[in-house]
Amino acid sequence: MKNNLLLMAMVLIFSSCESQLGTAISSTFSNIVSGDAFTSSSGDEAYTKLKEAYKQKPANLSMNPTCNSLESLVPILNSDSKNLSGIKDQLCSCQAWGTCDSKSCGCEILCPKDFGIFKKLEKGDIDSEANTLAFSNSDNRFAKNDMTYKGYCWGISLITQKFNRLATFSPEEPKRFTGIENETNRLNEYKSIIARINNNEPVTIPGFKSLYAFSADPEVRNLLEDSAKEEWSKNAMTSQGLGMVASVATPPKNEMDAMFDDIEFRLKNNMSPSIVYNKKDSRTEAHVLLVSGSGVNPNTNERYLCLRDNNFNPYVSMNCNIKMILKKDGTVMRQLGLPSTTNPRLGLDEVGKVALTHSENTNTMEQVNNLHTKCSGEKGCTKI
Repeated sequence: MKNNLLLMAMVLIFSSCESQLGTAISSTFSNIVSGDAFTSSSGDEAYTKLKEAYKQKPANLSMNPTCNSLESLVPILNSDSKNLSGIKDQLCSCQAWGTCDSKSCGCEILCPKDFGIFKKLEKGDIDSEANTLAFSNSDNRFAKNDMTYKGYCWGISLITQKFNRLATFSPEEPKRFTGIENETNRLNEYKSIIARINNNEPVTIPGFKSLYAFSADPEVRNLLEDSAKEEWSKNAMTSQGLGMVASVATPPKNEMDAMFDDIEFRLKNNMSPSIVYNKKDSRTEAHVLLVSGSGVNPNTNERYLCLRDNNFNPYVSMNCNIKMILKKDGTVMRQLGLPSTTNPRLGLDEVGKVALTHSENTNTMEQVNNLHTKCSGEKGCTKI
């Protein structure tokens, strides 16, 4: 009961925006009644268990071994087997989501039921325009007539992340339900795609070449903007989201190092995790964004994360232009651009509380299972 009252009281602090406030209050009460307001540890436990098993996985299963058999390719090439040996690697890729099928490569490599399934995400710079929504959190279409609009960053980050992980774009296929006479069917199709992605289900989207192109379509954009608001209310109006305004205490240095280690593991396995943080001097300004890279400053030996900030256009975040820096003393700074020689603190804000978003592990585990199922069907690995 005490936690319920705390959540209800804190929602009044969390948002000063009238339109957001009405949505926030409704969502908070709904989340409390359903139990979704409070973080479940089941996703965290499942993630940790799979991570430990994955780290123990034999090295030869995580590499790109050659195919075991090329029998299925012989009729296609109309060639004898000795001519195949020199070109087999170009014809058949024995790795997760590779070009082999189950006759040429083991299913545990083609469709691993672990983080290897995210191999399909190796498609260039994750923070490029193509992998980003065509609108930002600062877009005034969200605000409309509300001058105190605070943004729907949590929703935009999660939608971007889920599309990056789950959507396959097929521009060579024709768009479905074109024409004015098919508007209802077309909108229902778009709604279904967005709903399935939000439910962590993989989807193939015909007629579009990228997330940016898909979300730039006026009909799709309207639906995605509504979805971003809904995802914001479902996630920000939880114990973690509201709890960000109750504390600005940065976790101890050893905990931050452990979090950086885990984020680097996710990045190496093609996951762009979502994090939430607030400013040290402004606890109500909680912000959610995605991490696209990491590194160590060779001059200071300080660790940093590269951030995809949905407050800006995609090009602002590229080339690690926005960083979260872990200082030697445990202080965490957010840096936008490069400080000047005359003002070394230019673009620097001290971060207060910072953590992975509460739904990160639960979403990841659901996505692993659903991507595994899709891959197994495509590669002939489904057992009858």
